[in-house]
Amino acid sequence: MARPTAKDAFLVAGAGFGVLVLVGGVIGGLAGLVYALSGEDFDPERLEIWAIYGLPVQHGALLLLGLWFASRWGGWREVLAWRAPRRWWAVLLVIPVGLLSDVVVEVLYRVAPWLDLGGLDLLNAALLDAGPLATASVLLGAVVMAPIAEEVLFRGLVYRGLKNSWGLGWAIAVSTILFAVFHLDPMHALGVMVIGVYLGWLRHYTGSLIACVLAHLINNLVWVVHGLLTGAS
Repeated sequence: MARPTAKDAFLVAGAGFGVLVLVGGVIGGLAGLVYALSGEDFDPERLEIWAIYGLPVQHGALLLLGLWFASRWGGWREVLAWRAPRRWWAVLLVIPVGLLSDVVVEVLYRVAPWLDLGGLDLLNAALLDAGPLATASVLLGAVVMAPIAEEVLFRGLVYRGLKNSWGLGWAIAVSTILFAVFHLDPMHALGVMVIGVYLGWLRHYTGSLIACVLAHLINNLVWVVHGLLTGAS
């Protein structure tokens, strides 16, 4: 079995960013083509909804990329530590960690509102105002596909390569930074760093990527349910 290194970790992260931009560009191009053929006036808000529809597609492409890299390094289950976790209870710590992340984002909104590029607001709007298809796209993309694809990339491949070369501390720190940057919106990214540190620790503590996927899924699901409930009230 090949032993991935830090160089491989950065290659995976770079390829992931490339896929994210490429698929997003294709979706944006298709949206522009539809507008041109329909003769409708350009509406930036409707273009943003197309980005929401593309969430499952982007993360599906990222998952395929991650599995391809894993297959190059050996059996994907072993490479990704896809096994039953030790210490299942640690997954539940995602609830207080997620609350801490929300506090960080709330503070940032108050002290540095210029960091907000509207990414979180777009997702909230899609959940509440953009119709059932957009809501379904957020649920599939953010709650199901994103936890699997992002954990395969960052706590599976990137973490493993960094740990092999630089040790546990640097593996958690650098994979967290790359994970945060991957979210593009600075406000979202800084909140994500709190979750990223916890997920890196969880990967080490449980010895399993499945634990990270479950914790990530729970965190995103709680955010979606909270958005739906508060928006409906």
